[in-house]
Amino acid sequence: MRMITEIRAVVLCSLLAWMIAGCDQDVLYATSFTEVATERAKLIDGIESYQSTEEAKHQFQKWEVIEESGLAPGDKRPPFNIYVVAINNYSHLDYSGKLHLKFFNNRLVEARFYPSSFEKYVERLKENDKLTFNITDKSAGTPEALAAPYTRIWIYNQPHLDPQGQNRYVGWRDARLEKEETLWIKRYS
Repeated sequence: MRMITEIRAVVLCSLLAWMIAGCDQDVLYATSFTEVATERAKLIDGIESYQSTEEAKHQFQKWEVIEESGLAPGDKRPPFNIYVVAINNYSHLDYSGKLHLKFFNNRLVEARFYPSSFEKYVERLKENDKLTFNITDKSAGTPEALAAPYTRIWIYNQPHLDPQGQNRYVGWRDARLEKEETLWIKRYS
C-alpha cells in the first residue's frame, strides 16, 4: 500500500513539474468541439459568436456559400466542419463592403469585413469602438485589439501579399472558439 502511495506522489509531482515548466496544457483540456457557450462574444455590429447557421440566416436575406468542408463519413475523430458564407453589400459604420462569416461545427466563430474604403473605415472603427490596435508577440505582425471578455479584433493589411488591396479586412473572432479549432488541429490533424 505504501508503494502505491509513493508512486502516486511521484506521478503527481512529475505532472505538476511538467505543467509548471510550460508544458502544452491543451493535452489536459477536454472538449466535445460542439458545445455552445452560454456567454457569447460580440463580433461586428452586434452579431454574436456561437450562433448556428440557422440563427444567422434570420439576420441576412441572402448569402453565398464560399467554403464548406468536413470530415469524411465514418471518420472516428470529433467533428471538424467549416462553413464560410459571404454577404454582399453589407454596411457597417456607414461603409459598405462584403462580410464573411465563418462557422466551426455550426457555431459562428469569426466575422471578416472587407470595406470599400479600408483606411477610412479602420479610422471610424477605432474612433467609434474606442479600440487601440497593437502588434504583439502573439499577433504575428498583425495589429490587434481585445474586447472583453472574449473578442479578438485584428486588421489584415498585407500590401506585399495584396498589392491591389483587394483582400484587406478587419476581423472579429471569439478567442474560445479559436482556441478550440487550434486544439482540434493540434490533436487530430
